Amino acid sequence: MIQIFNLLNSKKKILTKFVNDSISRYSLIDVGASLPVNKYYTLLNKKFKFYFIEPNKTEAIKLKNFCKKNFSYFEICNNLISSKRKNYFYYYKNYQLNSILKRNDISFFNRSNSSQEVINKKKIESVTLEKIIKKNEINTKKCLLKIDVQGTVIDVLKSIKKKNFLFPVVLCECDRFKIYKNQSLDFEIIKFMQDNQYIPLGDICKYDWSYHIKKKEKKIYPKYKFSKEISYSSDILFIKNPFNKNLKKNDVLIIFLFCCIFQYYDFAEYLIGTLFKNSFKKKDIYRYIQLVKKLNNIDKKIIEKNFNYIYSKKKFDNYNNFLSYNSEYFVKKFGLV
Repeated sequence: MIQIFNLLNSKKKILTKFVNDSISRYSLIDVGASLPVNKYYTLLNKKFKFYFIEPNKTEAIKLKNFCKKNFSYFEICNNLISSKRKNYFYYYKNYQLNSILKRNDISFFNRSNSSQEVINKKKIESVTLEKIIKKNEINTKKCLLKIDVQGTVIDVLKSIKKKNFLFPVVLCECDRFKIYKNQSLDFEIIKFMQDNQYIPLGDICKYDWSYHIKKKEKKIYPKYKFSKEISYSSDILFIKNPFNKNLKKNDVLIIFLFCCIFQYYDFAEYLIGTLFKNSFKKKDIYRYIQLVKKLNNIDKKIIEKNFNYIYSKKKFDNYNNFLSYNSEYFVKKFGLV
């Protein structure tokens, strides 16, 4: 396992160097931010200013203390983002479920009802994302948007004026089941984004659910080692539609970077080497494609060592998660999410 983490560090160094050498100053808005933050944020630290937006005051304080030690440029916004001025906010036993929406009474999460109990309910004022953008004078052409809210993705997106809907990259957690009443589902979010000239490049991390589990060494595993599980949600990478051919060079580079971070190597090479080859010098195209090949080779070694580890230790409890390149387990253990 030590060899795998050494390979991951090599990846981080390659990507960090690319950010520092080739990416200009950017911002990143994280709506629904909480600890732990995504690992890829560390790659962006020197060139990005982060805006962490978290409605839970306790979590916002924890986040601020963490950021003081780990980020150069950041703002903590203790706000609830919504297109509506006031909302009831539901506090659940599991704080990660906190939302302006009430949980669906017929929930497919039937093994953890206690964590879904509402322990408090308050009417609180909300602000639009447009207001945050204006207040901080954020240029959305040079800003990335990440949304991880509980069922209200479209409401957050609608709180931005169309003239400021210019982010080259947007990352959203999109649910496939109505976990909350009246929530937006993945197909609705995809349609909304497509209507605004974005394309969903694909899942960067998917979240699965097993109805039959067992405990081993204080860890939870699916009962059926070789069974697929229900995919109830996923993080989706959206990019400004490159096929319209109206992207600037900086847009192309930032999309290229996120394709590399989330292992869309084939599209990364196509973007630089074919679709926008006239925007770059030949020597730069060659350099960027070599970077893609290096990252791909590192991932190949990670997967090979992962296989060797599974078979040498006979660890089949999480077999499917080990093999799935975008499973929550694999991405968070061996990826940069």
